[in-house]
Amino acid sequence: MSEQIINFHIEASGENSDNAMQVLNEMNVTGAKSVQPLGLAATSILIIGAAALALLVNAAIRLVRLWSKGVVIDARGDTVIVKKDPALPRGTLVVISKDGERAEFDKIEDLDVTKIVASLGG
Repeated sequence: MSEQIINFHIEASGENSDNAMQVLNEMNVTGAKSVQPLGLAATSILIIGAAALALLVNAAIRLVRLWSKGVVIDARGDTVIVKKDPALPRGTLVVISKDGERAEFDKIEDLDVTKIVASLGG
């Protein structure tokens, strides 16, 4: 069984970038690095292992709870991108699968890792 490898990028700035790094550190994610593409602070990591997707989703759920706007997990490209979306209300998580299907989770207390991972599978 081969290990799953996920390139995971969090787009954030200022305090939100600090929140993202803190969440990753608390989850013992190694290899996180802060980069500044186009003037925005961001965190890029490579997650390797069978639990990689669940780890990514858990990090996103924690960010949904911390950030003042909704969060999008976009898995359409080679890198899974997690970003804050000011058009979404706080506590909303939108997941876009590899094939472009969109799933919305709009209650923080209803965020379920299994359901979100399944929606990413697309």
